[in-house]
Amino acid sequence: MVLLFEGLVASVQGAMATCFKCGTDASVGEVAVWDNGKWLWIWDSLSQFQGWWKGWTKMPQAVWNVPSSKIEASDIYCRSCWKEWAQHVKGSRYSLSRHCEKWAVQAGIQFVNPLEPSHMGNPFYCPPCGRFFNHGLTSLEKHLQDSHPDVVVRPSRKRKHEETAANSNLTPSAHHDPGGGNRGSKLSNWTAQDMKQPPLPSTSTAEIQNLQATDDGMESEFELVWEFQADNRCPLQDYELDADDLGDWRPMKKSMNDLLEKRWAQGWDTNPDLDDTFYVQGKGFSYRIDSHCMLQWNTSTGRVREIRRVDARSQATKKAAEVEQLLQEKADLLAKVAKLEQEKTTLEALQADHATQMMAQEAWRVGRQLQAEICIQLNHRDAVFASIQQALLEAWPSDHHGDCLHMNHFSIIGLQQVCNTNIWKDYEFRKEQVRKELEGRDNIPRITSTLPPQVCSWAHLDAKINEVLVIHGTTLDKTEQIAGFGFDGRLARETGLYGQGVYFTDQSCKALQYSGAVSVPRWGAFPTTGSGEGFFIIARVILGHAKDAEGPLKSTKVEPPVDPGDPSKGRFHSVIAQPGTLKNQWRRQVHREFVIFNGAQAYPELIVHFKTS
Repeated sequence: MVLLFEGLVASVQGAMATCFKCGTDASVGEVAVWDNGKWLWIWDSLSQFQGWWKGWTKMPQAVWNVPSSKIEASDIYCRSCWKEWAQHVKGSRYSLSRHCEKWAVQAGIQFVNPLEPSHMGNPFYCPPCGRFFNHGLTSLEKHLQDSHPDVVVRPSRKRKHEETAANSNLTPSAHHDPGGGNRGSKLSNWTAQDMKQPPLPSTSTAEIQNLQATDDGMESEFELVWEFQADNRCPLQDYELDADDLGDWRPMKKSMNDLLEKRWAQGWDTNPDLDDTFYVQGKGFSYRIDSHCMLQWNTSTGRVREIRRVDARSQATKKAAEVEQLLQEKADLLAKVAKLEQEKTTLEALQADHATQMMAQEAWRVGRQLQAEICIQLNHRDAVFASIQQALLEAWPSDHHGDCLHMNHFSIIGLQQVCNTNIWKDYEFRKEQVRKELEGRDNIPRITSTLPPQVCSWAHLDAKINEVLVIHGTTLDKTEQIAGFGFDGRLARETGLYGQGVYFTDQSCKALQYSGAVSVPRWGAFPTTGSGEGFFIIARVILGHAKDAEGPLKSTKVEPPVDPGDPSKGRFHSVIAQPGTLKNQWRRQVHREFVIFNGAQAYPELIVHFKTS
């Protein structure tokens, strides 16, 4: 070991260890030892506390007598002095340099609670002077130098490695940016004339090296070997663990790394011509570096971080291993994605995609070449079940309550595709008629259905004639008639509110009322009884030139005329009852309904069998 401070801080090898602050015998009882940036707890010199199993381990000799030990007399404290003093001045935000701690101990400085309002955040109390001070060079150290010169002694230092004992002419100190910057700086090009020293506290006992970074845009020859601990932990809390296992160590930026490496080349804390403490400054703030305790302070905020120097080659090996691991993980993920894509393709091929089949059949229908059974039962595993279920639930307005809440329990139990060529031919013929009738009419309102299009994703609709997808609620016996013969307005009830026609809606909760699945109250009549199961028919409907109903049209049996006074203008092709339309003086229309008076204007596309329980 080396002689660090004459008389007080000396090697403890071969000598009786004592508490640095109070001088009591450290070979008996429990003592704390500051070793390489962490606290060790020793009992009777020969037992060390192991935090991982919360017990004491016997050692062959005292930790400070191990030949490779760097423990000095100023690193040993009894439990009482550790609690009152040492834990605050080593490895914490109030850490002191070795020479400052020596002067403070000699002067009788006490550590007090910095949170006391009377202290104003200053934790060091000087009993002879009755004043409080902070830990900075401009506070406690300056006070000790100015008011207690008798305790301030120039440290007599030696190099820790004799092979570096030869003195060399040191270049002038450089300033650096503690934040690091993103450009390296070539320190060998700096001169004393380029530096502008910031004002530093005067000291008669030690020269404080002040380094400042410049951005000269030149590359540095130094590798990134300096790191700082990003989580700002306190070593006291985990003294029994290895420092490499604690915290998040991050590399310093280039300019900060270069300046610390330059100082390292000058001898770091082994150069007798350099003090343990030096400063780095730039961009409006500065750091104080304790080269012996490997600590860094932000002199503006007081924040303390541990620093360390690592082997560049081991870092490169570690980074290479991390990159290789990431590349392997990427390759594994790409292989998994490829496998999942293949499984998806296989699954899609195995599924009977009804929508794809119907797209192919659409061309046959248009060409009047479809030859198939009238109703084709669809497989329950078909993907179209889920899409139609979702579409019908979305067609239930979220603000509809009361009887509409039965849709909460809606689920499809069967689907049939209607393939009736006779009905399709009549429907195609009527489409051509409506197209011709609309040719001489201007400003025909565009009508869209709120029923999601995925309910029949294969259907190609003609927007020019207002062809839409809508729902017709009915019972089992009616579905067979409609699938076989189509919609027929002549069979409709004569008491229909908007005329004797075929009624459709784009709101599934309205169609539910006519499906036979639920009990529905009737105005002025007994309610219907629901069976829990019902039927929807998803239909293509040609609305053409539609009339907006302004009230009931009970006497209407055919399409209303466009202009009752001018028959040459033709007739409307449908009637639309919008929500809010007056039904009578007490009631208004709640749901949207579409009425046609020519059954050929509708084609039954799908029969949906469902339950609501």
